[in-house]
Amino acid sequence: MKKNELREWLGIAPADLPVWGAMISLGVMYLVKSISVDIVLSMLAVGLTTFSCFIGMRYDKRVSKRINLIKKISYPLCVVLCAALIYLNFTRWH
Repeated sequence: MKKNELREWLGIAPADLPVWGAMISLGVMYLVKSISVDIVLSMLAVGLTTFSCFIGMRYDKRVSKRINLIKKISYPLCVVLCAALIYLNFTRWH
C-alpha cells in the first residue's frame, strides 16, 4: 500500500483535518445547551465539511482510482451527515 493511500485510510490526509474539526464542533454542540453557541458551532461545522470537499474531492494521481472514487463519495457524505446531526441537535436533543 502506498504512503498516500495509507494516509487516506487512516484519516490523516490534509482534507480530513477539517472533518475532524467539524466532528469536534458537533461534539461540543451536543454538550453545550446554549442556542447562540450552537448556531456558531453548526455554521463552523458546515463550513469545515464543505471546505474539506473542495480539498479532498480533487483527483489525486498518487492514489488508486478506487481511493479517488471513495473520496468523491465520502466527503459529500460527511456534509450530509453533519447537516443531519445539526438537525437532530436542534430538534431532538435540545
